[in-house]
Amino acid sequence: MKNKVLLLYHRTNRHLGLWNDLSSDDRVFLRCADVKKCGPVGSLIAKLYLKIYRRLPVLPLHRMWFEYFDLFEIASQVTNILVIDGALNNVELDELERCKKINPELKIDLFLINAMEASSPIMKKVRPKISQFAWNHVYTFDEKDADKYGFLFIGYTYYSKHMLKPCTLNYDVYFVGGLKGGREKMIEDAHDYLVRQGVNCQFDLMTFGQNKKENALEKVSYSGRWIPYEDVLKKVNSSKCILEICQEGQSGPTLRYFESVCYNKKLITNNKSVKGFPLYNPNYVQIFDNVEDIDVNWIKADLKIDYGYRDEFSPVHLVDYLLEAKGMPEFEVGYTQGTYDMFHEGHLNLLRNAKAKCKHLIVGVNSDALVQRYKNKTPVINEKCRLEIIKELRCVDDVVLCDSLDKVSMWKSLRFNAIFIGDDWKGNDRWRQTEIDLAPLGAKVVYLKHTDGISSTLLRTKENGKVEE
Repeated sequence: MKNKVLLLYHRTNRHLGLWNDLSSDDRVFLRCADVKKCGPVGSLIAKLYLKIYRRLPVLPLHRMWFEYFDLFEIASQVTNILVIDGALNNVELDELERCKKINPELKIDLFLINAMEASSPIMKKVRPKISQFAWNHVYTFDEKDADKYGFLFIGYTYYSKHMLKPCTLNYDVYFVGGLKGGREKMIEDAHDYLVRQGVNCQFDLMTFGQNKKENALEKVSYSGRWIPYEDVLKKVNSSKCILEICQEGQSGPTLRYFESVCYNKKLITNNKSVKGFPLYNPNYVQIFDNVEDIDVNWIKADLKIDYGYRDEFSPVHLVDYLLEAKGMPEFEVGYTQGTYDMFHEGHLNLLRNAKAKCKHLIVGVNSDALVQRYKNKTPVINEKCRLEIIKELRCVDDVVLCDSLDKVSMWKSLRFNAIFIGDDWKGNDRWRQTEIDLAPLGAKVVYLKHTDGISSTLLRTKENGKVEE
């Protein structure tokens, strides 16, 4: 059997075109967990069935009304099923259990592209189902959710770029989103502030059935349902800046971040985690705590923008990951320690490679006093700044300041499963002893590829040398 994946998604994903890049991928079966299009009368019956089904989930011939009616047939032809969170509003867990019986080798994973604590109507039915099924993996786009709930952070590969034609700019700022998730007041405050500052802005607000407020904002479009995404993209395309206001509890990106990067727009956001997102560029992104902090002059300034996007968000990479059977990282908790003075490419490569091998990466940063003791010199960059640099890296989960090179002592406080070091230290007496000391504790020394031709010492002295980590 060739490695193939069945991807089950919610109808809102189709409305957004999230999986368009997979439409011609012969490794993928795409099925929407929505009622089938079967003519006016059939559609009416199907919609009526769906309303009844949502109240009485156990009904006969359930799948015949949905687009994934051939679920069991496909289950025998694939190696993976990936369920996108919203699909669980219609897909029953006992159907997935039957898929496992049909194909015992089948891997069934769940991918959460909505934050656990976001007030999304989609997630109300999804949340309880997460713990009611033996998923092979539960993936998430939100690193905080990964830490809090023990999910596996898988990145942001779930947006297919749309082809937009060049157009004239009609707006300085565009915002689109629902009045929900504890962000309602900030949305209104941002609108009022920008209008007072003479910013030409367009706000499209979705009320989702709520009554429009009597003091509705001027020059704002209200809608009780989803706004067609092609209409959203037209306004994105004709705007200088996109405004992103996250729901309470969300730290992962919204679609506004993807749109900014894919279509080369400035981004104004209240999401401080944006600094760790792929292709983040501080020249193109403005982060605010209070709406009064927004720099209006920056909004209006003409700026040539190019994030250098090369399909990094495409779901093709998600399928690559699933079908390469990478599964869970080799280690639960990993640790590495260094000075990281004059941070360079070699440091970054080692940290990225370490993160690829563990679910949770802790980085120890040597204190100024420790460096002075064992190297008899003072770092160029002080410990506070070095700590902050490492903290900002997306591949790093936790950072600790170290005053000792004793790895057993660090294990006692951090309980890591593996410690990572460059392979240029393999065979070194101290690291051979470290292997011996850590083995009884169940921790392994893992040697990662060293980046040749670069080191802090070389940067400082322009001479060959080795910095002991």
